[in-house]
Amino acid sequence: MPANTNTTPTTNASPAATDPGPQAASSPSTVEPTGLVASYNPLKSKFPLCTKDEWAAVGPTVREAVAHLHGLGNHGLRAYLTGMTRLAVWAHREGLPLDIDTLLSHQVIEAHTATLTGSAGTFRTQLRRLAAVNGITVETTGAAYGKQSIATPYTTNEVRALLGFAQAMSNQNRRSQLTGFVLLGAACGFSRGDLRGVCKNDVHEHNGVCHVRTQNRCTPILEEFRDDFEMYLHGCQDGPFVGVKPGANITDRMTEWVGERAGLPKLSGDRLRGFFVLEHLRRGTPVLELLAISGLVRAESIDQYLPYVTLPATRCSLEASSS
Repeated sequence: MPANTNTTPTTNASPAATDPGPQAASSPSTVEPTGLVASYNPLKSKFPLCTKDEWAAVGPTVREAVAHLHGLGNHGLRAYLTGMTRLAVWAHREGLPLDIDTLLSHQVIEAHTATLTGSAGTFRTQLRRLAAVNGITVETTGAAYGKQSIATPYTTNEVRALLGFAQAMSNQNRRSQLTGFVLLGAACGFSRGDLRGVCKNDVHEHNGVCHVRTQNRCTPILEEFRDDFEMYLHGCQDGPFVGVKPGANITDRMTEWVGERAGLPKLSGDRLRGFFVLEHLRRGTPVLELLAISGLVRAESIDQYLPYVTLPATRCSLEASSS
């Protein structure tokens, strides 16, 4: 009997070829969501991640971003859908654009994961993989991984809550140091290195504006904290505001004092500094002046705060709305 000439050619497929796992699509163009990605609805979970209106706003972007993943079962896809939903809902509440390029940018991913109290590393890894499969380049160097390039700046209410807690501490030493820490961080934008050695003699006035000097610069305090500074100076001693021994981690000590308390955000020197920079951006402080008073070295350093800035209305739009 003649040999069968219609046999299917064999291939030397490796296990990796048959199970590719998550990988980038051949093109970052739009992919039609199917299966679980198309039917996913976070409102049906035991603890909904958002409201109905929020899901209506972010749902299309979430599905489009996750649709690029290939080779994952439903369990794996659900984890990415959850992570992307949390990111998108957070960004929506912060007023950020809901396009994929913005949401999965390095700055926004880092800013979002800085707000998470647990599993931040897992969510960061998921979001970076989603960025990759959507054709977005993110920073993945060893120095950057696991660290926040910026923590979300505090709101005014959060700063006031921390300041009120510090001013009410019963231990006089802790009250003085923590109050000084919050004031120098939020009202002057001082980094951890700037805090060392600053004392009452470093507070002075130029043209009626209260300033605080360090070895490197002289910074005007934000005017809304003027009364707080005056009250603090009246009660503090002549020694350093933050009297931590050289080599000690300033924020570790203060963070232990604040702890995990209802109504208080976790203490962060970076978030205090971010509040100061963001306030000046909102007020239109010129870039060169902001660099000089904040201690930022390059203008590019300001970019990390821009996702939090709400642009003011133009004159024409204001006139149109009032007419």
